Amino acid sequence: MSARLALAVLLPIVACAVQWFLWDIFKPYAWFLFIPTVFLSAWVGGLNGGLAATAIGALLAWYFFISPTLSFQLDNSASVFSIAVFIFTGCLFSFFFDQLRRSKRQANEALAIAESANEKISHLYQKLKEAQRLASVGNWAWDIQSDTHTWSEEVYHILGRDPALPSVGYPEVQKYFTPEGWAELFVAVEKCLSEGVSYVCDAEVVRPSNCPRRWIAASGEAIRDVNGNIVSLQGTLQDISERKQVEQSLRESEEQLAVVINSAMDGVIAVDEQQRIRLFNPAATEMFGLSMAEAIGQPLSRLIPERFHLAHEESIVNFAHTNLKARRMGGMGENNGVRANGQEFPIEASISQSVVAGNKLFIAIVRDITERKQAQDEILRLNFDLERRVINRTAELTAANRELDSFAYAVAHDLRAPLRAMSGFSHALQEDYGHQLQGEAMTFLDQISLASSKMSDLVDGLLTLSRSTSGGLQYDSVDISALSERLLAELARSDHERHVKVEVEAGLQAQCDARMLEAVMRNLLGNAWKYTAHVAEPSIRVYAEERDNARFFCVADNGAGFDMAHANRLFKPFQRLHRQDEFPGIGIGLATVQRIVNRHAGAIEARGELGKGATFCFTLSDTPVALSQET
Repeated sequence: MSARLALAVLLPIVACAVQWFLWDIFKPYAWFLFIPTVFLSAWVGGLNGGLAATAIGALLAWYFFISPTLSFQLDNSASVFSIAVFIFTGCLFSFFFDQLRRSKRQANEALAIAESANEKISHLYQKLKEAQRLASVGNWAWDIQSDTHTWSEEVYHILGRDPALPSVGYPEVQKYFTPEGWAELFVAVEKCLSEGVSYVCDAEVVRPSNCPRRWIAASGEAIRDVNGNIVSLQGTLQDISERKQVEQSLRESEEQLAVVINSAMDGVIAVDEQQRIRLFNPAATEMFGLSMAEAIGQPLSRLIPERFHLAHEESIVNFAHTNLKARRMGGMGENNGVRANGQEFPIEASISQSVVAGNKLFIAIVRDITERKQAQDEILRLNFDLERRVINRTAELTAANRELDSFAYAVAHDLRAPLRAMSGFSHALQEDYGHQLQGEAMTFLDQISLASSKMSDLVDGLLTLSRSTSGGLQYDSVDISALSERLLAELARSDHERHVKVEVEAGLQAQCDARMLEAVMRNLLGNAWKYTAHVAEPSIRVYAEERDNARFFCVADNGAGFDMAHANRLFKPFQRLHRQDEFPGIGIGLATVQRIVNRHAGAIEARGELGKGATFCFTLSDTPVALSQET
């Protein structure tokens, strides 16, 4: 039993108790408290509570308050009638409140369903608004009979109109469109109004000055009544500005591509999977002598010599089954094309493949290389002629070098005898008749001796220079550190009064001709020793340095140095930057060094400053230079 039903049953008992204590006041109204109690019990306990309260209340009133009291006997018909009226009233109350409760519950349920439906409708409306916003689609309706226009929020946004303002009617809405756009849209709307023909058309929208122009796709349809009369129009507006921009970009790209293809110097030919020509640019037209109309739809084999047809078809079929995007068309050997007049010509071609609208398309880029072939043939002929000339010239230079070496040796050898005679006779005169010579005679005789000695040194220099550029090179691994230490030790023994600080880097190695490298180091170290003669604390350093991807071997000193402005004279034969009385010599040493380094395919450079010393650095290559080339 529920609490409400228990309360409904308990209420007539409470009413009986209250009325018993207050009977003197309520007497003779036996039903005074029981009637409202049954009403209240029916409201609290419903049908069952009201019926139970009616039965209990009738029994209690009958027993306690209807005479004879404290019994269920009745002494008059009025009492029976009052009991019957009470029972009827209680049942009526019970049924009434039960129906009232049911109606209220049904009303609450209906209200809840309505609220839920409203929430769903509101939610769906919000989703619709969001969907319209995301898709840039708005809907509109026009009730023709009432001339009422309804716009969705997105229509306001697309047209750039304040949503707080009312929608604009037809044809006033034309102010939102360009004249060209409205002309097409107006015709479509009028036809829809008169004939009920649905429409879809694009139009350009003119928005407020602070908003950019937009393109829309406008659609509409007619709504008819039961009699077939057009009573309203409805439709959508969709913002297609981005699509228009993409279409514009695509058109521009297509135009640019067409310009590129049509202006290309190479032939551009597109074929389908059946190897039928689908694209033929002007360069291909000029190359093959076929117009575009003549080429389109023709088999590609028409452009290829007949002997290559099968190989070419197989090549394209095989290429179609690969994952390659592009490759050169040279796999079947020589590539030739054939013009409309049957003339064959050499071509260079590449092919690529792509899928367009689900169909495979092959693009061939073809270049006429007739002029290149002719140029290559001419180059081969010129190269052959040049090689022949080089061989002849080399033979001539080799012979000239040999004759020059022979001449230098003969000159030097033939000059020695008269020089020895001049020197011998001058010494004999000094020894035998020197005491008889008077005035400047002895001075003249001394000058003759000095001149003959200098001439002898020059002859020796010529022989040295000649030997540096003659003979073959014998490549060995040479320890430059050990060689430098030995040569410096010889210089120290020959001039034991001098104390020179010497520093030689250990581990200096080179692949070269040992005999010629010794000549190089002897000249460089000899010069360093000579030009530090007037320095208080002379020093000579032999080391290597890495730069410009090359290894340089260097000889540095802190001697007299030289002016870099005259550095170009250092390696010329018989050219000297210092006076003979300061530093004696004939100017042949550095020229010899340069020629030996050149024969080793190396390079030599000099850095110096007057009074601060000089540094000579050279490189050597493992590959020697031919004598004829060096000359």
